[in-house]
Amino acid sequence: MGEASAQIVTVETKQGNIYVKGRLSCDRVSPEPRTTLFAGPLDAKLTEFAAVLPDARQDPGFGLGAYGALNPQGWVVGPALALPPLRLPLFGVQAEVTGAVGFGPGGAQGAATVVLRRSGS
Repeated sequence: MGEASAQIVTVETKQGNIYVKGRLSCDRVSPEPRTTLFAGPLDAKLTEFAAVLPDARQDPGFGLGAYGALNPQGWVVGPALALPPLRLPLFGVQAEVTGAVGFGPGGAQGAATVVLRRSGS
């Protein structure tokens, strides 16, 4: 059985910087005798600390795919290209654009799609 403990003090400056100071420790409680496994000071400026955390939601970059379609003259196939999302914060949405071109017995054919998605979803 173990026990973790933290003694922490948080300070926020008038400029909005957040500092955290304290001490963290982890002890083995049983079997007896109680033993400290590790302990040490904590000193972090959260405005810097938060910057090293990975972004939970990263926007995708360019995408490449395949396009296929049927028309009265026959079929066409070709490449499709998805562009990175374009954020439109004034309207609260982001636009996702995909373009494609296909060639085959059905001739030449192009297509494009625009999907509007609420920002943050």
